[in-house]
Amino acid sequence: KQVEGTRDVPIIFVTAFGNDAREIHSAYEAGCADYLVKPVDPEIVRRKVAFFAELSRSRQLRNDSSA
Repeated sequence: KQVEGTRDVPIIFVTAFGNDAREIHSAYEAGCADYLVKPVDPEIVRRKVAFFAELSRSRQLRNDSSA
């Protein structure tokens, strides 16, 4: 989040650590966009990545049209 060129790249945490609320809160405080616990369903991962990609495209289009 500190590097200008990658600041807006959404980070999805994938962990086998578990569903401990403190760890989840810590991940979001660190700047993650989402948090998944293993084992992960590949279709859910694909959908989440597609969502964040579309969100990024929408933001880029909005920024391009306002410039």
